[in-house]
Amino acid sequence: MNQSSLLVRATDVLLHQEGESNPEIRALSLVSLNDDDHMSFAVLFWTQIGWVWALTVTGWAWILVFVAADVALFVVRWRLRRRQARTGHGSAGTPPLRFVPVNIGLIALVSVDILVLSQAGSDRAAILAIILTVGFCGYVASLFTAFPVLAMLNIAMLTGALELGLATGPSDVTRPFALLVPGATVAFWILTRRTHRTLVGAIRNQRAHYRLSLRDPLTKLPNRACMRDTLARHLSGLGTTEGPSSVAVLCLDLDGFKQINDRFGHAAGDWVLVHVADILRRHAGLRDTACRIGGDEYVLLMPEADEARVRSVGRSIIAATAQPFDTGRAVQARIGVSIGAALARDPAHRLDDLLEEADNALYAAKRGGRGRLTMSAASAAMPLETAG
Repeated sequence: MNQSSLLVRATDVLLHQEGESNPEIRALSLVSLNDDDHMSFAVLFWTQIGWVWALTVTGWAWILVFVAADVALFVVRWRLRRRQARTGHGSAGTPPLRFVPVNIGLIALVSVDILVLSQAGSDRAAILAIILTVGFCGYVASLFTAFPVLAMLNIAMLTGALELGLATGPSDVTRPFALLVPGATVAFWILTRRTHRTLVGAIRNQRAHYRLSLRDPLTKLPNRACMRDTLARHLSGLGTTEGPSSVAVLCLDLDGFKQINDRFGHAAGDWVLVHVADILRRHAGLRDTACRIGGDEYVLLMPEADEARVRSVGRSIIAATAQPFDTGRAVQARIGVSIGAALARDPAHRLDDLLEEADNALYAAKRGGRGRLTMSAASAAMPLETAG
């Protein structure tokens, strides 16, 4: 295992210490590890002021090494942000993880600056050390809000350097401030934990509302928006090693549904819609996606399906739907379903064209007597209608 993979693995373990196991929340949290250009320039400005002041007060030439290291870290962080912008944060999660050791290095460098300033024998330098500590603790609490344990490791470095410097420094004026540093550390820990709970709660609510927006509230099947997203993903994967070799679209429309509503009422109609959704779930494969796109219209997406499987599944759904069923009012009723199917194997196949082919095949099934499956002429080896 190379050094880079060891670094990423160690960082990954560290980021899991906050206890968040939800992959969606974790992916969104990782984005927060990267600050923007304005904040990065502000950080560089602050750190350079600290080093220049420390150099002026002490006259120690070796401080120039830390000045150069500070600029080098700024360049590294800037290049990582540029790479992040090109590859996106979804690139295996690796680019955000790269920020962690760089940011820890930055805080370690600032901690050294704080220690030097508080040990310099100048009251003004010690006050600047206190200001830098408070400012960077706030910066860390904001930057690592999604990862409170990681935040506290950085805050402990900052406050620990200040505590050591003030407690052992030569200034009698600023030494009493060392008594306040542990309380500030605890306060920042409480602030970080509270902000973390607020952030994660907001992310959870956002994801929950997003998932609800992709579901039909009655049947709990994916809705039209989710169907289009799923189909687009299947089509974009055609011809790739990880994607399907083909994708079939089955458009389904119930026959006789209006009569159920008119005779037994909308409550019975809703029961029928749920009943048909259960039929689709039973006959859909593990990778298939059954959707309700509105009214009594459904769509079944079948990746890795050929014409034979499409016809087999379609006939099974037609037969199951045609069975008499209880409407929920101890009254037997019958409905039927017509199905139009289209098949795509070419990655150049457009989503709307495929849906239109399946929709036209559905109209053909309706015209042919209902209760049957029709393959689109572009998809079928032999254009033919199969009665249910």
